Amino acid sequence: RHLDQLTKRARERHDVFARKLYVVCLRGLERKEREMLALRKEADAHMQQCLQNVQVEQQPVRSESPLNKTQQKETAQLCCECFERDRCVAFLPCRHLSVCQQCSDNLMAKPQSERVCPICRQETARALHTNIRLRAPYTHTHTIGGREVVCVPRFPSSSQCGLPFVL
Repeated sequence: RHLDQLTKRARERHDVFARKLYVVCLRGLERKEREMLALRKEADAHMQQCLQNVQVEQQPVRSESPLNKTQQKETAQLCCECFERDRCVAFLPCRHLSVCQQCSDNLMAKPQSERVCPICRQETARALHTNIRLRAPYTHTHTIGGREVVCVPRFPSSSQCGLPFVL
């Protein structure tokens, strides 16, 4: 009988301890849940702020002194890496005519994984040197999707557009 009482008291103490442990664990979980919710809200707010910053950065910047059309075309014809020489190299497969021969040589000397078109960031397989002079009288430009595109007629005497090179 004494053994039964000890066993009963031990079970009661065990049950009380188990309930207290359960309550402590439950409170700890609830606290962690509140902390996670607060962190999630903070992360969402941070993400919204980042998205707003990106949208602000993507808005067109109005220049204090806008370039005239001739200056814009001359600037658009310069290498988009050094801005010193005319563009004469197109990258494949994207076909962007974007850099001069020297900048192309520098780019193609890099490891394959680092060779990317400076316009679209697509990995480049080859650099194609062209004899196209963007300042030639038979080239003309179009604005497509807000970007200036230089079109080269199929034949110098033709007015029909040929392969466009995005500037």
